[in-house]
Amino acid sequence: MLVLPDFITDKLPEYEKTVRNGLFDEVYLFPYLHIPHISRTVERTTLRSYDELIPYPIESFDKIYIAGCHFYFSLVPTKRKVQFTVFEDSPGMIHNRNFLSAPLKKQFPVHAKKADRYGLFSFENKYIERVIVNSRDDSVSKPQSVFSVRDALGECSAGFIDRICDVFEAERINTANDAVILLTEQFANLGMMSADEQLRLYRFVCDNYVNGKKLIIKPHPDDKTDYEKEIGNCRVIKQVFPSELMPYILSPVPSEMITVSSTAVLGFEGMCRTTVLSEDKNFIGKLGELGIPTDHLIRHIG
Repeated sequence: MLVLPDFITDKLPEYEKTVRNGLFDEVYLFPYLHIPHISRTVERTTLRSYDELIPYPIESFDKIYIAGCHFYFSLVPTKRKVQFTVFEDSPGMIHNRNFLSAPLKKQFPVHAKKADRYGLFSFENKYIERVIVNSRDDSVSKPQSVFSVRDALGECSAGFIDRICDVFEAERINTANDAVILLTEQFANLGMMSADEQLRLYRFVCDNYVNGKKLIIKPHPDDKTDYEKEIGNCRVIKQVFPSELMPYILSPVPSEMITVSSTAVLGFEGMCRTTVLSEDKNFIGKLGELGIPTDHLIRHIG
């Protein structure tokens, strides 16, 4: 059984294909958009939302996996004292556990307060029994299981991967051997910088790090910037799908994958050249000169 947030329908309108394509038996949309961010009522409202939506008690499942565990759904097993397994928020994020904490406090302070209180950023919640990670972090006390989406997909049949791609309506994309793909991030959407600062950031990247190669931009699914209009001389992948599916959609695999600090680049190590600009002190210095904030950039991808 799969539970998705109700706000996902904009970027995953065909979410019911998860059942039709045989990936899950049932799918439900959890009503996050209808849970008021009121500190004294959020636990009660979340539990009631679960009981009204899901026809099975949380205690009845053999195993519970929660991705994005800082969201309110984690309050259900926590308040009802049921153990659950969580995923790090994205590959390597176990090494940057508080990355989302500051922007969340700015935009949704009640959400951030609850996530901190219940140990959902730190994974110290007493009912978290295991964390699924891309690589282990010895500073985390919880048991950790290493899992690579790339390796797992590599063991799947072509037909199974096609069914996954179909959920996202992701079609084949013809590229070029000398293409550079830029993976963007949702800095403005998370309140880490303004929309103008994010645009100036990516203009600087495109002007200085593409080196005359064909530029293809793969926006973060929540990044709404119109890069074709604002940057020009680039191709934008407008299909919305997880970057881990790109090796099965792009033909051929590009020569280089560039990002400022997206951990999604980890999925392409060994497949093509990968460049993480935030790990370059000179790059960080240039952004400072341009007046672009760098406080929330991940300096080292795990």
